[in-house]
Amino acid sequence: MMNRVSNNGDSQPTIYRWDRFEEYLAIKIKELIEVILDYGIAKPIYIFVSLLNVKGKTATFGEWGDQTPGGPLMQDIIKIVPGYISHDNSFSEAIFPVMTNLAHVFGFEYTSLYFPDGEVVNHYIK
Repeated sequence: MMNRVSNNGDSQPTIYRWDRFEEYLAIKIKELIEVILDYGIAKPIYIFVSLLNVKGKTATFGEWGDQTPGGPLMQDIIKIVPGYISHDNSFSEAIFPVMTNLAHVFGFEYTSLYFPDGEVVNHYIK
Protein backbone atom coordinates (compact mmCIF):
# COMPACT_ATOMS: atom_id res chain seq x y z
CA MET A 1 0.00 0.00 0.00
CA MET A 2 2.92 2.33 0.53
CA ASN A 3 4.77 1.90 -2.79
CA ARG A 4 2.30 2.18 -5.62
CA VAL A 5 3.38 3.77 -8.89
CA SER A 6 1.00 6.45 -10.15
CA ASN A 7 -1.30 5.54 -13.01
CA ASN A 8 -0.94 9.05 -14.46
CA GLY A 9 1.94 7.92 -16.67
CA ASP A 10 4.64 9.37 -14.43
CA SER A 11 6.96 7.56 -12.05
CA GLN A 12 5.73 9.40 -8.95
CA PRO A 13 5.56 6.90 -6.06
CA THR A 14 2.26 7.10 -4.23
CA ILE A 15 0.60 5.69 -1.16
CA TYR A 16 -2.42 3.91 -2.56
CA ARG A 17 -5.87 5.09 -1.44
CA TRP A 18 -5.00 7.08 1.66
CA ASP A 19 -8.60 6.81 2.87
CA ARG A 20 -8.40 3.00 2.87
CA PHE A 21 -4.93 2.97 4.40
CA GLU A 22 -6.14 5.28 7.16
CA GLU A 23 -9.04 2.96 8.00
CA TYR A 24 -6.83 -0.16 7.85
CA LEU A 25 -4.26 1.44 10.16
CA ALA A 26 -6.89 2.40 12.75
CA ILE A 27 -8.43 -1.08 12.71
CA LYS A 28 -5.04 -2.79 13.11
CA ILE A 29 -4.06 -0.48 15.99
CA LYS A 30 -7.37 -1.30 17.69
CA GLU A 31 -6.77 -5.04 17.22
CA LEU A 32 -3.27 -4.72 18.70
CA ILE A 33 -4.59 -2.86 21.73
CA GLU A 34 -7.23 -5.55 22.28
CA VAL A 35 -4.47 -8.20 22.27
CA ILE A 36 -2.40 -6.14 24.71
CA LEU A 37 -5.37 -5.82 27.07
CA ASP A 38 -6.16 -9.56 26.72
CA TYR A 39 -2.65 -10.28 28.03
CA GLY A 40 -3.47 -8.27 31.14
CA ILE A 41 -1.29 -5.27 30.41
CA ALA A 42 -2.93 -2.39 32.23
CA LYS A 43 -3.84 1.01 30.86
CA PRO A 44 -2.58 3.62 30.12
CA ILE A 45 -1.43 2.67 26.64
CA TYR A 46 0.40 5.05 24.32
CA ILE A 47 -0.08 4.87 20.55
CA PHE A 48 2.89 5.89 18.41
CA VAL A 49 2.85 5.99 14.60
CA SER A 50 5.73 6.87 12.27
CA LEU A 51 5.93 6.92 8.49
CA LEU A 52 9.29 5.74 7.17
CA ASN A 53 10.90 6.15 3.73
CA VAL A 54 8.18 8.48 2.47
CA LYS A 55 10.18 11.42 1.10
CA GLY A 56 8.82 12.47 -2.27
CA LYS A 57 5.73 10.27 -2.05
CA THR A 58 2.19 11.47 -2.52
CA ALA A 59 -1.09 9.75 -1.73
CA THR A 60 -4.20 9.13 -3.75
CA PHE A 61 -7.65 9.59 -2.32
CA GLY A 62 -10.98 8.26 -3.49
CA GLU A 63 -11.96 5.92 -6.27
CA TRP A 64 -10.61 8.14 -9.06
CA GLY A 65 -7.07 8.31 -7.70
CA ASP A 66 -7.13 12.03 -6.98
CA GLN A 67 -3.93 13.32 -5.41
CA THR A 68 -4.08 14.45 -1.80
CA PRO A 69 -3.85 18.23 -1.36
CA GLY A 70 -0.51 18.22 0.46
CA GLY A 71 1.66 17.26 -2.51
CA PRO A 72 4.85 15.17 -2.17
CA LEU A 73 6.14 14.60 1.35
CA MET A 74 9.27 16.55 2.18
CA GLN A 75 10.73 14.30 4.90
CA ASP A 76 11.86 10.69 4.90
CA ILE A 77 10.64 10.01 8.46
CA ILE A 78 7.46 11.52 9.85
CA LYS A 79 6.60 11.08 13.53
CA ILE A 80 2.95 11.51 14.41
CA VAL A 81 1.48 12.99 17.61
CA PRO A 82 0.93 10.05 20.00
CA GLY A 83 -2.44 8.86 21.24
CA TYR A 84 -3.15 7.94 24.83
CA ILE A 85 -5.67 5.37 26.07
CA SER A 86 -6.53 5.69 29.73
CA HIS A 87 -9.32 4.35 31.92
CA ASP A 88 -11.33 7.49 31.15
CA ASN A 89 -11.35 7.54 27.35
CA SER A 90 -12.34 5.25 24.51
CA PHE A 91 -10.26 4.01 21.60
CA SER A 92 -11.95 6.44 19.21
CA GLU A 93 -11.08 9.36 21.52
CA ALA A 94 -7.47 8.20 21.83
CA ILE A 95 -6.89 7.61 18.12
CA PHE A 96 -8.49 10.90 17.00
CA PRO A 97 -5.31 13.04 17.43
CA VAL A 98 -3.18 10.37 15.73
CA MET A 99 -5.42 10.10 12.68
CA THR A 100 -5.99 13.86 12.48
CA ASN A 101 -2.23 14.48 12.54
CA LEU A 102 -1.75 11.89 9.78
CA ALA A 103 -4.43 13.65 7.73
CA HIS A 104 -2.60 16.96 8.20
CA VAL A 105 0.62 15.40 6.88
CA PHE A 106 -1.16 14.74 3.58
CA GLY A 107 -2.81 18.15 3.43
CA PHE A 108 -6.26 17.29 4.73
CA GLU A 109 -7.94 19.37 7.40
CA TYR A 110 -9.63 16.31 8.92
CA THR A 111 -9.24 12.55 8.96
CA SER A 112 -11.77 10.63 6.87
CA LEU A 113 -12.60 8.50 9.92
CA TYR A 114 -14.31 11.33 11.79
CA PHE A 115 -16.71 14.14 11.02
CA PRO A 116 -15.25 17.64 11.59
CA ASP A 117 -16.96 17.80 15.00
CA GLY A 118 -15.07 14.68 16.14
CA GLU A 119 -17.97 12.22 15.74
CA VAL A 120 -16.80 8.82 14.45
CA VAL A 121 -17.72 8.00 10.83
CA ASN A 122 -16.42 4.44 10.86
CA HIS A 123 -18.16 1.98 13.19
CA TYR A 124 -15.04 -0.24 13.35
CA ILE A 125 -13.14 2.23 15.50
CA LYS A 126 -15.82 3.08 18.09
